[in-house]
Amino acid sequence: MQDIINCGKWTSTQLLPFLEVSGHISYGKEMFRLLLDFCTCIAIILIVMHCIFHRKSPFNKRKVMLLVFVAGVFNRIAHYVFASNLIGAFYERNDYSSEKYDAYIYNSAFENDDYTFCIATISHHKGISVTWEKGPYFFIYDNYFLEKIELPYGCIRDNLFSFYPDGKYGIALEHLYPSFVLEINDIATSESYEYLKKQILSVDGEIVGSLNGTVYHLQGCSHADQIKSKNIVRFNSPIEAEFYGYRMCANCMNT
Repeated sequence: MQDIINCGKWTSTQLLPFLEVSGHISYGKEMFRLLLDFCTCIAIILIVMHCIFHRKSPFNKRKVMLLVFVAGVFNRIAHYVFASNLIGAFYERNDYSSEKYDAYIYNSAFENDDYTFCIATISHHKGISVTWEKGPYFFIYDNYFLEKIELPYGCIRDNLFSFYPDGKYGIALEHLYPSFVLEINDIATSESYEYLKKQILSVDGEIVGSLNGTVYHLQGCSHADQIKSKNIVRFNSPIEAEFYGYRMCANCMNT
């Protein structure tokens, strides 16, 4: 069972009187990429100094200058060549909207719960905002937003929440239903939607609902017999049915 990261609205961290950070910057690969971005900035500075001061600079080690310059230039080129909307990619784009991903949902309350395929729509915005209030004020942001989850049986959950992904974690869907977790995979394709149409939550589940309805029935409920066989959907538990937007029928609540 994977660890779970609880997600919600972002809170900003005031690092310095003139610096505020919203979101999260992880270590390892992310820090290495930031280091390459720093080399890019140094490369630009060296070019400017070369143009203004005619090859004069405070650096005495020309080989070091050349190495930093080359690393910065290649890093900037790689940003354009290998740019990707894939979450966690080394050169993930700073800004993209409504990208769709293959994803899986499971109930963390059950140790051996099956993974259910779905398609998640996510936006990403990362950058630095600078304002001037009695001096420069820097606001660093790195925010992801889970816009929509497309589930089997045509169920859609939208207008969700902000989060920050990590390769080791699943995303807790506590805003929808406690204990349900979402894991993001590759970018979705047309084949993903064909696969989603074929998804069946349960073959022999005792909780029954209609494909065209919003009510579920417990085992033995007489109203369940009125559902046409072609429209029957089965769930493994009432919790699962409620997560998919179904509510218990009045007859079952009174028994």
